[in-house]
Amino acid sequence: MTAAELLRVCGGALVSLSCLCALRAFDRSGMGALASSICSCLLIIGAIGAILPLYKDMRALLGSAMDQSHATILWRAVFICIIVHLTSDFVRGAGEGTLADGVEMCGRAALFTLAFPLFSEVLTLAKRFFLGGA
Repeated sequence: MTAAELLRVCGGALVSLSCLCALRAFDRSGMGALASSICSCLLIIGAIGAILPLYKDMRALLGSAMDQSHATILWRAVFICIIVHLTSDFVRGAGEGTLADGVEMCGRAALFTLAFPLFSEVLTLAKRFFLGGA
């Protein structure tokens, strides 16, 4: 993401914030939470749009540097992070901070479970290196 793209995203977030504050001040129907969720989705879509051009280059780089299963684990971890972050933001925005913390904890557990095969390989490699092929 370039600096100009980041400034556009931050500017969009500030414009959205001012609109949401005005909406919450004058509208008592509860539409502020829905509007906040929609603004968050639009910002996330913008961020994903900025990341997608790098996908092909990263795939080629990771494909040549590591096993394809490792690259798959990396991409799954990225998408888990995005989904958990979105979900916890929506839940926290609805006023349920404890539930949002639970969602984030489940996301961490999912990432640990996903990354465990890589961690196991690193430990095996370190064991071979330090113990001389054992």
